[in-house]
Amino acid sequence: MEYMDKVSKPVLARKYLLRLPPSDPEGNALLSTLSNNQQSLETFRAHLALLDCLDVTEIVSPIDCLHSSALGPERFNLFDNYATMTKDQVILSNKYLDTWVDEPYVQENMSFLKMALQANVDPDLWT
Repeated sequence: MEYMDKVSKPVLARKYLLRLPPSDPEGNALLSTLSNNQQSLETFRAHLALLDCLDVTEIVSPIDCLHSSALGPERFNLFDNYATMTKDQVILSNKYLDTWVDEPYVQENMSFLKMALQANVDPDLWT
């Protein structure tokens, strides 16, 4: 139960929850939001490392996920490449893990990652 509490409780203060930068034409809050996000990402990454869940933050590129376990050469890290990755890349990588990886800890870590993200991301991003 203690582990689940660590996964599901926020490690970031409400002010530092991960959020989208504001679409302010003047850019007044843009720099502070980006700076807060960068600091929050590093804190969140360290938290996931302590929980031993970083393995599922590697995004793979399956060639034909439904018919083959073959992977393309591209691999991304969710923390390092989040700004350039697409939602479809993450979905396809998760589908690959669900379909071809037969290690129960991977499925558990994917669930833990989702719970931890939900606890540490601005609620507006989940609606």
